Amino acid sequence: MIDESKYVDEMRDLFLTRGWEWIQLECEDAIDVYSDMDAIHTAEQLWMAKGVRLMAAQILNLPANVESIEAEAALEGLLHEDAY
Repeated sequence: MIDESKYVDEMRDLFLTRGWEWIQLECEDAIDVYSDMDAIHTAEQLWMAKGVRLMAAQILNLPANVESIEAEAALEGLLHEDAY
């Protein structure tokens, strides 16, 4: 099982690095490159473009996912505190 607190802390550290900025730029570039429908000529290319765009979007959405985990944990903490 994953330790959510450790995961959130380590992901927050990652988001503060220059490397994360480079990853974001690479993902944004990949989305742009694979958005050119004129360059897609086969079903295989279409599925490849769809997969690349999906993965790039998921990576770019990591900060929002981590914020959701933090918010959920905070809410659960409040709910558990109210139970006492």
